[in-house]
Amino acid sequence: MLDFDARPSIRQVQRGYDLRCKELDPPQLDFDNCVKRLEHSFLQMITPYSGFEFIDFQHPMLRDMLLSQLREDEVARRRYIQLASPVGLSNLIGSMASSLREEKEDNHVLLPKNEEELLILLERLAEVSSGVLLPSEWHAILSATERLIPRDSSKRKLAPTEIDLHSFAKSWAGKVVEAVVQAFKCKETFERNQQYELKEWTVLLEVFYDLAIYMVPPPCPEYLPSLVKDLESVDPGDGIAFANLIQNSEPLIIKQSLPQRLLIEWDHYIRNKLVELIVTGEGLPTSEEEYYPDVEYY
Repeated sequence: MLDFDARPSIRQVQRGYDLRCKELDPPQLDFDNCVKRLEHSFLQMITPYSGFEFIDFQHPMLRDMLLSQLREDEVARRRYIQLASPVGLSNLIGSMASSLREEKEDNHVLLPKNEEELLILLERLAEVSSGVLLPSEWHAILSATERLIPRDSSKRKLAPTEIDLHSFAKSWAGKVVEAVVQAFKCKETFERNQQYELKEWTVLLEVFYDLAIYMVPPPCPEYLPSLVKDLESVDPGDGIAFANLIQNSEPLIIKQSLPQRLLIEWDHYIRNKLVELIVTGEGLPTSEEEYYPDVEYY
């Protein structure tokens, strides 16, 4: 249950349960019997209008109780980190960030306690990232990692020029940032996740570049040429957004890959969109008779 953020489906929880119990000796209860024993006391089954059944804790305090148990049980804690799901990894990384900035009380977070457990976390990151992930799972990991970037007393993220990047790289936060960036930039990440749409790559790469700038030297995704070469076949709006992002960080790749003909097509697309927006704006109410700023009128 700790491997999920929102209410997970029964199938999701069963996969997680089977993964964690398949190598335990003696064998554990099968999933259905386990759920029956915990239902009403620890867990609740929820069936919304969609018809898909979900599992949730009876009370949030039960989740905190499990976290407390893991904090005290070294063997269980290490096993949890070794088998953490993508969401579980993002929660662990987010807990590290919260602990660094003292944003949450200790009973609401779980994080590695020593260098050995940090190494287990980094190894699990490498293992999970080598498989097929949903865009939302990569985004959760990248976004949680972004919270590890140092901030000042007003919670403003410090620019790279305000940080000793070599010292940062040796810290726990820096090691996690490097592990996530190196995992996301490798060619295998693209090969295993070619089902992503271009706009999903754009969102993920935007967070990636926010992290990569804190590494010396900043790494470049190995698969960018493969993404750029297909820009002629995608929606112009998605292609322009992606090209603008890459232009800011890897301008040479854009110069090598985008033909003049495509740039002219995009220019026409932008001009037509501007005309559409102007027409839409002209159609908005302008007179006092049509516009009622007084909230009480409604």
